[in-house]
Amino acid sequence: MHHRILGWLLLTLSCAPAMAATMANDAHRECNARFDYSIETRGERVALSDDQHRYELYADRIDRDGREISLTAEQRRLARQYREQLEALVPKITDVALRGAMLGIESLAIVTAGLSGDEHRLSDLIARLEILTMKLRRELDGRHLPAGDAWFGGDLDHEIERLAVDAASGLVGSVAGLIAGAIFDPAGVEARSDYVERLVERRIEPRAEALGAQAEALCDQLTELDRLETRLGLFNAVQIDAQSI
Repeated sequence: MHHRILGWLLLTLSCAPAMAATMANDAHRECNARFDYSIETRGERVALSDDQHRYELYADRIDRDGREISLTAEQRRLARQYREQLEALVPKITDVALRGAMLGIESLAIVTAGLSGDEHRLSDLIARLEILTMKLRRELDGRHLPAGDAWFGGDLDHEIERLAVDAASGLVGSVAGLIAGAIFDPAGVEARSDYVERLVERRIEPRAEALGAQAEALCDQLTELDRLETRLGLFNAVQIDAQSI
């Protein structure tokens, strides 16, 4: 019994919102990717910026710092293909990152409230999560990607951290209470653990599997984008861990 309860603690803490930085597929294949340039898509223009340069990709040309770059016919073809693929990828990446981060926090909230038997706490955490998700969707509008891991602004980072800490601290207290309660009411604790397991299977696992499938498809597309970028030979925005390919 104690091992099962502690297992819940380790499982849910490992699900905390780290998916914005890492897009994981399955146990056999993992794609660790990041952008070293911030990305902005607007109309027919896709812009990539870092501390040194700003590239603007249009249907028929590329500007660097406001000046058109001379391109070969092959580079124009590659640039057009790159721009179209990147433009299609940005909203998909932001959606997977957002839903992955929120799913991690929701799993903490469900297990915390489920193990404690506190339905009011669960309702409160889920309500806060829904409000935070709406704010994040406004921030991640599907047209921008930040460079590196700087996904959210300072206020939103603080709000995410506070919600995760509240859920995690409640989980630790719930597990401690269950371990103590197992001595006096093992059947009750077992029933509560079964309830949490069913709740996770129903609410978390199907969405996590669907998210994993989407992330796997994104990994393939990011790998192709990285290859196009290498052939284009102008910038190196996409970074993929070579060991993950």
